[in-house]
Amino acid sequence: MKQNLGLIGFGNIGSKFYTEIINKNIINRIYILKKKSIPKKENKNIFTDKKKFFSKKIELFIVASPIKTHFYYLKKIINKKKALLIEKPLVSNKNDLKKLIKLNENIKSPVVVNYIDLFNPSFKVLKKNICKIGKINKITLKFGKYQKIYKSNRIDSKNMQKLPFFDWMPHPIAILVKLLGCPNDIKLVKNKFLKIKGYIFQDLKLKFIYKDFNAYIIFSNKQKKSKRDVIVKSNKNYLVYSGQSNKILKSSTSYSKASFKKFDINKKLIFKTSGIQNNLYYTIDNFVKKSYSKKNNLKFDIQVMTILFKIGSLIFTKK
Repeated sequence: MKQNLGLIGFGNIGSKFYTEIINKNIINRIYILKKKSIPKKENKNIFTDKKKFFSKKIELFIVASPIKTHFYYLKKIINKKKALLIEKPLVSNKNDLKKLIKLNENIKSPVVVNYIDLFNPSFKVLKKNICKIGKINKITLKFGKYQKIYKSNRIDSKNMQKLPFFDWMPHPIAILVKLLGCPNDIKLVKNKFLKIKGYIFQDLKLKFIYKDFNAYIIFSNKQKKSKRDVIVKSNKNYLVYSGQSNKILKSSTSYSKASFKKFDINKKLIFKTSGIQNNLYYTIDNFVKKSYSKKNNLKFDIQVMTILFKIGSLIFTKK
């Protein structure tokens, strides 16, 4: 039996979710909550009134609203014991993170955060084979693309949620934590803000210190060429994941080429899906099949957010 879905937020990401949902065709009805007023002839399932929206029978929610509203909707939905797919970052400030940590003790409804790389078939191959290349000596994550979308009157710790790193960093952080766990320490190598006609651009480099090697995240939202790469190196071998490419994951090892063969055969089916598609299909399919665990643990997402705020502290600590 098809279920009803509630989509909160209808901006750039929300509209992409909507397109994928209607293409998937396993949802009965989509209710949308958005900010702007509605023309009289517009779809009757679109609301600006929260009370009317939440009065509808909805089994699965997607939150793609502004960052500052994420915790409000997360708390409201899990109190209803409904399944939730939510955009990153999960919370916008440390106070909400503390509340989330306490709230997590009793959450029983499933929550999936949209770290799109973790649902990419290439990333799953990387995760499976990373242990086979030998002792790792360095990992580099290069993320970013030209984005003239970040505007703020201030560049400071109180306004972090409006800055480029806060929006982008959850993705590479999630990759590192999923592959390696939490680092022993984090060092700020480079940080430079540039403001052009009210828009904020940022160049950032961070060193994540693990027991036997270091990992680096390099980010910029002013580079012309999009980057979403993970390069894992040992003394003799390497693996390269690219979230921007439909090509097979690169490797220096012969065993990996054999491992990737099955993905190569199905390349047209698998690698043309976007990260949003992979996550959305996974979430909805699992929900419809009722294969989610009744108990939910947001420990991983809390770790990602804790590291994100640690990075914020490093950026705005006066030397």
